[in-house]
Amino acid sequence: MDTYSGSQQLIQNAIGDMGILADMLGDNDASKAERYGFVPGLNQDGPYQTLCELIDKLKQGIFQVYFTGGFDAGKSTLLNALMRRDVLRVSIDAETSVITKILFNQPEKIVVHFKQKDENGDSQSREMTIAEFFQEYRVDQKDPAKFDNIQYAVLQMNQDGIGGSMVQLVDSPGTGNSQSDTETAQRFVKTADAVVFLINATKPFELADKEYIAAHFAGKQLENIFFVVNRFDSVAKDQVDNLKRNVRNQLNLVFQDKDGKFNEQQFSKRVFYTNAYYSLCSRTNQKVETPFGIFMPEDEKTGVPDFEAALAEYLTADNRDKTALQSYLSPLAGMYLIAKKKINDILDQYSKGIEELIRQKEVTESESERIRGIVQGIRTSCNTAVTNMMLSAKGEYDNTINRIEANWDTYFQDQEIDFGTGKLAQIVFKQIVGKFGDGEAAKRKIEEKLKPVTEAVSKYINIEMGKMGANLEGAISVHINTMKKQLDLYQQQLNMMETPLDFSEICIDLNIDTEPIGTESPKNNLFQMILGIVGADPEIITSGMAGNKSNMQAIIEFIAKNVFEFIALYVVAWPIGVAMLVGRLVQIIRGVRGAGNEALKQILAGIRNATSANLRAQRDKFVMDTESKIGGMINKSSDLLCVEIENQLSSYAKNLEKTIHSIQAEGNNVEIERARTDALLETMRDALDDLYMSIHSEPLTDEAIDALVHGCKL
Repeated sequence: MDTYSGSQQLIQNAIGDMGILADMLGDNDASKAERYGFVPGLNQDGPYQTLCELIDKLKQGIFQVYFTGGFDAGKSTLLNALMRRDVLRVSIDAETSVITKILFNQPEKIVVHFKQKDENGDSQSREMTIAEFFQEYRVDQKDPAKFDNIQYAVLQMNQDGIGGSMVQLVDSPGTGNSQSDTETAQRFVKTADAVVFLINATKPFELADKEYIAAHFAGKQLENIFFVVNRFDSVAKDQVDNLKRNVRNQLNLVFQDKDGKFNEQQFSKRVFYTNAYYSLCSRTNQKVETPFGIFMPEDEKTGVPDFEAALAEYLTADNRDKTALQSYLSPLAGMYLIAKKKINDILDQYSKGIEELIRQKEVTESESERIRGIVQGIRTSCNTAVTNMMLSAKGEYDNTINRIEANWDTYFQDQEIDFGTGKLAQIVFKQIVGKFGDGEAAKRKIEEKLKPVTEAVSKYINIEMGKMGANLEGAISVHINTMKKQLDLYQQQLNMMETPLDFSEICIDLNIDTEPIGTESPKNNLFQMILGIVGADPEIITSGMAGNKSNMQAIIEFIAKNVFEFIALYVVAWPIGVAMLVGRLVQIIRGVRGAGNEALKQILAGIRNATSANLRAQRDKFVMDTESKIGGMINKSSDLLCVEIENQLSSYAKNLEKTIHSIQAEGNNVEIERARTDALLETMRDALDDLYMSIHSEPLTDEAIDALVHGCKL
C-alpha cells in the first residue's frame, strides 16, 4: 500500500546499514575485500550474533497488529483477506488454538515455539509445513492439553501483504476460549502496536465480548484499538440502523475522551463494517455463488480496504516507524564503542612484541578454566535463588489457602451482607432460582441479585492474597540477599585473577550503563549487572534512584510485585470471579433448605469449599508460570552475563592467537593492520551515521553515541 512505501524504504535502509555493521564485527573475511576495499571482520562473535538477531527481528516487522474477538466473528477470514490468500482454516468450530504470528516476504513455513526449554536453557522450536501445522494444532480440539506447551507459532509467507515486511499480524485464540488462551491474549494486547477486535454483526456483543471490552478497552482513551463489525452483509437492511446504534452504545465508554465525552471523530476512524468473505473472494479471484446467481465481488464495497487504509494511516503516523527504529540505535552504538576498544587492543598487542604476547596467551589459557568455573558458579547461584523463590511461593500459596479455609467462618460472622429488601430465602428461592430461568438475560439478573455475596467473597480473598504478597516479598528478600553474597564472592575471585576481561566492556556489550547507579556500579558488581539485565529497560534502576532506595531493594520489590500481580490477574481473578461464583451459588442454592441466616451460612460454606478447591487446582500452574515469568527472567539474565564473559574470553584468546600467528608469519605489520582497522571503523561509523540521520535528520556526534550507550539525554 502507498501509505507504507516511505516507511518500508526506511526499514530496508536500516537493514542494509545493520548488515554492514555485521560484516565489520563478524569473521575476518577476505572474500568481502573486493566489496569494501579492505578485509572486514573483527571476529567479535557475541556482538555479531546479537546484531544478526536484531536484523532478524527487524525483518519480522516493527509493527505488531493483534487480532482478537468472539467466536464466529470471521477473524480468520479477515486475516486471509489481508494476506490475499486463503491460508487460515475457517470452520463453524473454534479452530484458532495457538497464537500465530504472520510474517510476509519470508520463506514459506511455520515455526512452532514451545514454552519448554532444552538442556541449555534455550527455547525449543519445530519447523512444519502449513498443512502439517493446521492438521496438528488447528483442527482437532478434542485434546486441549497438547496446546499447553505451545508459546506461539510463526507463519511465514513468501509474498507481500499488508505493510509488507513492516507489519506482523497476530492471530489469537479469541475471547471465548480457554482460560490459558485468555491469559495469552491479555499479554499480547498490552504489547501490540494496534489491536483489532472483531464483532459478529449477526450476534453482536455477546457476554464474552462485553466483558472483554469492559476489562481492556473501556474508559482507557486508547488510540490503537480498531473494531471490525464483520458479516455486515448478513444483517437485514431494516436492521442496519439498529445495529449501528447498538455498536455506538456498546462502545460509548471505549471512545470517551478525558473529559468523559463521546469522541465522535475517533469513533468514525476506528469502527468499520465489513464483509471479509467477499473481500477474500475478490482478492483471490473466487466467484461467489448465491441463490440469485454467481458473481465476482467488488473489494472496494466490502469495507476491508477502508479498514486497511485506516490501519496504515495510524501505524505510520507521528513517526512511529522512526520511533521503533530508535530502540535499535543504543545497542548499535554500544557495538561501535566495543569495536573501537577491540581495535585499540589489537594494535596494542602488536606493539608488545612476540615474547609478551606468548606470555599473555599462556596466562589466558591457565586462567580460562578457573574463569569458566566461576561462570558456572554464577549460574548455579542464580538458579538456586530461583528454585528457593518458587518453593517459597508454593509454600505461601498453600498457607494462604489454609488460612482462607480456617478463618472463613470467623470472617463472615462479622460481615454484613445486604441483599436489599425482602428476606434472603425469598430472594434466593422465588426470584433467582424460580423466576429468572436460563439464558443471557437471566444470567445478568442472577449476577445482579447475587452481587453482594460475590463482592464479599472477592474482598475476603483479596485481603488474604495481600498478606501473601507481603510474606512473599520477605521470603524473596532473603533469597536475593543470599544470591548477592554468593555473587560478591565470585566477583572477588575474578578481581584477584590475572584476567584480560574488563567488566565495563561487558556492560557496554550488554547495553548496561557503566556509570555508577544508585549505590553501586555494575562495572564492579556482578549482582548489579544481573539486576541491570533483568530490568530490560531502566525500570528497576530508575525506581531505585527515584525512591532513594538501594537497587537490591528495587529488584526485590520488582519481583514481588510481578509475582503478586500474576497471582491477582491469572490465579485469583478467574477461580473466584463472578461467573464461577454465580454458577456455584445457583447450584448450592438449589440444594439449600431453610431461610434467612441459616441459608446464608450453608451458602457461604459451599462457596468456601468451591473457592478453596479452585485455588488449590491452580497451585501447580501458579508455581510453574511464576517460575517461567520471574525465574526465567533471572536465569536468562545470568545466562546472558555468563555467555558474554565466555564470549569475551574466547574472543580475546582468538585475537591474541591471530596476532601471534600474523607476527610469526609476516612480521610485525602493525601499520598494515592499523590501515585495515581504521577503514573498518570508518565504515562502521558511516553506517551508524546513515541510520542515525534517517531517524533524527541530524548528524551523529560522539556525544550522541555516549548518550545512546549510557541511556542519558543530550
